[in-house]
Amino acid sequence: MAYTEEFLFVLGVLIASKACKKSIDAGRRLVGCSWRTARKAVRFHKDHPDFNCKHKPKEKQGPKKVHHGARVQRRIDRVKEIVQETTTDTRGRTSKAFGVAAKIRDELMRRYKEYRDNPPSRETIMSDVHDLGGKSVRRKPVPTRDRKDYPARREFKQKVRTLGLTGKNLYASDESYITNGPHEEGYEILLPGEKRHGRECKERRNYLHLMVWAVIGWNYKSELIVFPAPEYIPVRYEGGETDPVTGKQTKKGTKVEGTGKKKYFSLNGERYIDVCLRPILADRQCPLNNRNGEHWFLYDNAKIHGCRVAKKYLSHEAKWRFINTPKYSPMVNPIEYAWRDLNEQMGMEVAKTKRQPETYEELTEAAKRAWMRIPQKRINKYMSNWSKQVKEMQSEE
Repeated sequence: MAYTEEFLFVLGVLIASKACKKSIDAGRRLVGCSWRTARKAVRFHKDHPDFNCKHKPKEKQGPKKVHHGARVQRRIDRVKEIVQETTTDTRGRTSKAFGVAAKIRDELMRRYKEYRDNPPSRETIMSDVHDLGGKSVRRKPVPTRDRKDYPARREFKQKVRTLGLTGKNLYASDESYITNGPHEEGYEILLPGEKRHGRECKERRNYLHLMVWAVIGWNYKSELIVFPAPEYIPVRYEGGETDPVTGKQTKKGTKVEGTGKKKYFSLNGERYIDVCLRPILADRQCPLNNRNGEHWFLYDNAKIHGCRVAKKYLSHEAKWRFINTPKYSPMVNPIEYAWRDLNEQMGMEVAKTKRQPETYEELTEAAKRAWMRIPQKRINKYMSNWSKQVKEMQSEE
């Protein structure tokens, strides 16, 4: 049935007036027409040049200004002060000192006594950040899309095809950090006008942290090797002045030795062999020690793993065949997924016991227990998916 323009215009006016801002369906039922006719009439009614719409769409407005009480506003100002702080590591890389809500809450409780008995929740902290106009951002999950890395990836794919490598004859290794604090995973909170920082520094200065190393493969999982904990080097002074009444030292005198800081365990080629490779070579259950030429040792592109001393040890003394992953390509190293499971297991234990490890010894034991709880079936799944991950690795523009 054909409708004239005058009919559609009048019908559209009636439907719009009967609907009364509720819906087209309300006006359609009162007028008594079909859905198709109602939509056509309302569309013609709104687009007609002689019609001036009284109900114009509202313009987009910015965030509403919320007026808080004095106590809430004081907390928001303190949160802003903590969020704006940055830290610089030994290499000169700058990152947010407190990148997640949990760390901001802990720092808020440490600085101000009024929040220790009744600490704010993480949701409250994020609400304060949103009131400041901030947001939580994360680095892109893709490690790299740099064109200069594509040739190395193509070469790695070709080498895997030539050697006939699969997840069942490969044994992956790598090191990782464990900590008793929240895992930021590249998150940081940015306020208006701030730019995203580069890669976060790996030193967890506010929490206990250790470095661990392991090897996984098809039906094999090595013991978790924990690197030595950092040592605190006290400062010793000679001379100085002491208050005769209180007995407190007023002047420290001349510094003789010590730094007053923690000395972290540094890994070089020889330590990498002694701490990591020799225990695996002594493990009789490791298939790499069968020396039948079927198994391969996989490591990432770190300088320590591929240094001259380590390669000489692997080829002459251990007599392992080895291959390294391309630069910035953690997706083809299956042990990276095992580190994710390790962090999950440690978090589940903390949620169950309601207690965080407070010393390096407790953190070491918690990490070893969590490592033992990772099922071998899951590791086999990671190894079986390795060939697919290599094939799907981006190597072309």
